[in-house]
Amino acid sequence: MTSLPPPWRLGVTLLATIVLFGGVAAALELLTVEVPDYAIKGDSAKIFCSYSLDDDASLYSLKWYKGDHQFYQYIPANVQSKNTFFLPGIDVDMARSNAGSVVLRNLGFLSSGTYRCEVIAEAPVFHTKLGEGNLTVIDPPESAPVLEGARPSYHVGERVTMNCTSSSSWPAAELEWYVNDQLVTDPFHLRDYEALEGPDGLETAVLGLSFPTTPRHFQQGVMRLKCVARIADIYFQSQETSVVEASSRLPHTLAEGRRHIHLGSGGRSGGGNPDMMLFSLALSLTTLITLLLPLPLSLTLTTPAAHRTTFPVHCAL
Repeated sequence: MTSLPPPWRLGVTLLATIVLFGGVAAALELLTVEVPDYAIKGDSAKIFCSYSLDDDASLYSLKWYKGDHQFYQYIPANVQSKNTFFLPGIDVDMARSNAGSVVLRNLGFLSSGTYRCEVIAEAPVFHTKLGEGNLTVIDPPESAPVLEGARPSYHVGERVTMNCTSSSSWPAAELEWYVNDQLVTDPFHLRDYEALEGPDGLETAVLGLSFPTTPRHFQQGVMRLKCVARIADIYFQSQETSVVEASSRLPHTLAEGRRHIHLGSGGRSGGGNPDMMLFSLALSLTTLITLLLPLPLSLTLTTPAAHRTTFPVHCAL
């Protein structure tokens, strides 16, 4: 039969275990892991891993992983303390990387993912701490959103129908419409089209706006329409246009007035037509002038040869 150790010996052993592992646990502390949420394609990004070691502890290694694959390590005891490993989408700037941070350059879509930092304290326990963060690489549009469908002016009550298009980005931009700086939230006034994917994998976002105008839309006769394109908190661009309130008299009213004037030249009841009166006066003057002018002294009348005779004609006033 195995005898149990005295109770005091159990207490000493438990105390020694608590002191030993408690000291080791306090020797290494992972303070922060900083991975930017978003970065722009082609740019660089810096990822941080900060830790704290007690005075009697030392660092064995610091390693970075993307997903489950290691791409960087820092081991101060090695002759070459920094090392990098090939991984698609990962391009480490070794000159700017150290035990505290790693610089990733030439970012592409394959650079997106979860990055994990692993810190290991020196022997004998090799205590380990882990932390991670997510990075998404975006490709923003090359230009501001484009507004289509706006007319220079609108009558009160006419419907504004427009589209806002943000082309070729990844992911597709989120679009918003503003009327006089007021965000349009009514779903009946918005039409959200499905993003269109191009052959290069980039996406185009389109958001429609449609609403009837009211007097309150025109501030001193002007209404401002703005579309904003966003991608997370890293990309923001807007495009704005202004339209004016048209005259209260509709355009077809003016056309009808002109048509009435044109048709009115045929005459009016109850009075003489001015054009016909001028024509009659001109005809009378022509007749009078003809009577007053002297006629030729003789007038030859053509008759058959057997009876041809010349008659003298005298005109006396």
